[in-house]
Amino acid sequence: MAALLGRLFAALRAQFKGPFHGGDWLRLPGAATAAFDASAVHFPLFRDAILKRVWQQAARASYPLRGKDVWFGQGFSIPEDEGRWTDQQFAVIDVPVDGQSQTLADVELAVIPFLPPGTERFRFAACAGTGGVLQITAGRKDPMPFRVALKARIIGQDKRKIVVALRMLDMRRPMDIGHSIDHRLLGLFVKSVSVNGLPVFTPAAAAP
Repeated sequence: MAALLGRLFAALRAQFKGPFHGGDWLRLPGAATAAFDASAVHFPLFRDAILKRVWQQAARASYPLRGKDVWFGQGFSIPEDEGRWTDQQFAVIDVPVDGQSQTLADVELAVIPFLPPGTERFRFAACAGTGGVLQITAGRKDPMPFRVALKARIIGQDKRKIVVALRMLDMRRPMDIGHSIDHRLLGLFVKSVSVNGLPVFTPAAAAP
């Protein structure tokens, strides 16, 4: 335990380039989250268990799904013309699949990671209810949008749905690094969602 706490403190200290100043208090929550994720590599089972728990909670919840609309609930910012940004460590996507009798589906997310200048990779994890957590790294040299293929579990009885839970490991606030005045904790920009090869969300349907 002492070793883990030591790694966590070292990761937190690394978020600040110089001595801690009064103005850094505003950055502390985001820095603490980033430090936890940076040190999470030392306890991956705990990290994966948290994401599975998020998926389970979302699977049991009843969200106001409307027809065939994808619902961006926890962890997403306001709709934009080209898609949706995640703005929290965890994000959840609900996809209604009424009328389908199968228990599994192929889901593809087309995303663009937040890669400010000087950043070469973005790490995140995904869980779609089939038992495992997929650890993913998107690099600056990868084709964009970056495509994430998942085998998803279809849940529910009368109103059936797919739940995809995401965890950001390298999210940043643009204002903290002088990139822009945007204060959101940016991770992935979701441009489209497809189920079994058919698009169910595109930028033209970026509403909540």
